This record gives sequence, C-alpha cells and structure tokens, in this order.
Amino acid sequence: MRLAVAAVALALGASAAGAQRDSSWQDHDRAAHRAYTAGDFAAFRAELLAMRREIGPLPAIDYDLAVAEARLGNGGRALEWLETFAGMGLFQDAAGDSDLASVRSLGGYPRIVRQLSANLAPVTRGAVAFTLADADLVAEDIAYDSVRHRFFVSSVHRRKIVAVDTAGTILGYAYAAPYRARSAYRFSVEDSIYVAQGHAGRGVGRALLTALVTRCTEAGYRQMVAVIGDSGNAGSIAVHERLGFRRVGLLPAIGFKHGRWVDSVLMQRELGDGAATLP
Repeated sequence: MRLAVAAVALALGASAAGAQRDSSWQDHDRAAHRAYTAGDFAAFRAELLAMRREIGPLPAIDYDLAVAEARLGNGGRALEWLETFAGMGLFQDAAGDSDLASVRSLGGYPRIVRQLSANLAPVTRGAVAFTLADADLVAEDIAYDSVRHRFFVSSVHRRKIVAVDTAGTILGYAYAAPYRARSAYRFSVEDSIYVAQGHAGRGVGRALLTALVTRCTEAGYRQMVAVIGDSGNAGSIAVHERLGFRRVGLLPAIGFKHGRWVDSVLMQRELGDGAATLP
C-alpha cells in the first residue's frame, strides 16, 4: 500500500533546495505512483530513492521503500527500511499490508511489528520543558545538549536553528538565507548567527553554526557564505574558520556602524560535494 509521499513532503515544507529544483521531487513522486500502479517495482524503488536524495528521509518514502524491496523479493532490505520507519515513532498497519506479505515469515518481522504497535502507546508522563514566544517557529527537530543543558530547535519553514536554555531563554539563533535570489545561486546560502548578550564564549555560536552546516548539507546546498560585518570581529571569524570556512574577500569600509566605517569579511566553505559533482 503506497503512502501519500507528496502530502507528507508538502507538510514538512520539503527542503529549500529541493523546492527550487523545478519540483523534481514531485516528478519522481508521480513517476513512483505510475510505476507502483504498473507493478514495476524496480522503477518504483528507483524513483523513491531519487526522491529521497532530493528531499531527504521522510516516513512515507522509507515505508514505500520497504514495500518496493518486499515486492522485489529482497526481504532483508525490506525489513531494514521497515525498521527505519518504525524507529521514527510512527505506526502503519504493516501486518495487514498485502505488499509486505513476503516478509512476514522472516525472523526480524515480529519484532518490528511489535515496535510499530508500541508506537501507538500514549505518552503517560510529560511536562513543558520550555516555550517559545515565536509562534511562527514550526519545530522540525529538537535536540538536547545534556552537558550544557540547552535545547536546539530547528525549523525547515524558517531555515532557522534556535538555542534555548531550560528556562526558555533564547541563547542565540542561526539561519541560512538564499545567497542571491536568482536561480543560478539556488545551491548557495548565506549564514547569519546571533548570540545573546552574556552568552558569548560559551560555545553557543559554534554549536549553532555546526548544526546549520549539517542541515544545509542534508538539504542539498553546495556552498555556504558568511559576510562578517567587521574585520575586527575576531570571535565570529574564528568560529567560521574552525568549521572549515576560509577568507575569500574583503570589502573595505563598506558599512558605517557605531560612528565608524567597518569592513565586511567574506568567508566561504563547501557543503557536501561542493563543486566536485553536479547537483
């Protein structure tokens, strides 16, 4: 049984890069639907994998990959995809799905079905960890740093990552914006980082930039640019250098701030394959 991949992708906003690639993930989704209907499960799998490369791992895609492998007779691989889906904390009636009939006799199948069923169990205990004043920040992922006791909240919709302490105080945020509006620059982004007053030097900026680089790489971008608005901003320059950025230019006296002219330092790093391969 094929899940609604397009609906899930739209609900998550897909990735910024994927959305600008002439909607090719939608083309793969339609092609996958046609292949499934025609019973061409090799083509079905190929289109799903292509779509996964475009917009990243989504539950519907991974479940359908389990279906494709099962229908192709690759039981072990089907169980791997099904386990990946179950590990996302979601439920699908795999036991009642005729597309997965061929894997029901395999050794790992009962354990995965039990995991899927366990995902239906309600959370019996819960407490509010923190609240964010930004109601438009739709959290796509939340990670907790148990050493420094802070949360990192990321939003695909806003292309933004926010660092928050356990009291709900925003320690800083980072976001990636398109480097230029023209289509030629659709695989390049410019980062911006803000660290709240009183929290500099505590690793907040580096943690945010690390997470931002990771997410932008996963989204398919190939270059990240930093425009640092003061050649004397040693802290920001050093953070970028530690994360692989190199200085590529200087715009002397390009800005006027706090009663003086300031330079802009241009820094850049590759993401993923960079320019080594075509997107």
